[in-house]
Amino acid sequence: MLSIVKKLFGSKTDRDFREIKPLLEQTLQAYETIKQLDNDQLRAKTQEFRLRIKENVQAEQDQIDQLRRQIEEDFAMDVEEKERLYNQID
Repeated sequence: MLSIVKKLFGSKTDRDFREIKPLLEQTLQAYETIKQLDNDQLRAKTQEFRLRIKENVQAEQDQIDQLRRQIEEDFAMDVEEKERLYNQID
């Protein structure tokens, strides 16, 4: 019975491989592109990635800073409300 199911759906290894195969192919394509770059181009790409990450994280960082200021400025805030805000920050 087990061998029939295995033939139909494949083993766990086969299913896992089918799941990650698209990611593997993307990685190999990216590697071929990166392999052709020289050191200066790689440094430029690194700077580009850092800038993109910084831009994407900036909105979240601004929201965290706003929540922290709100907690610090409102001394009369209920403890439960502060706890809720700290949970949002985490």
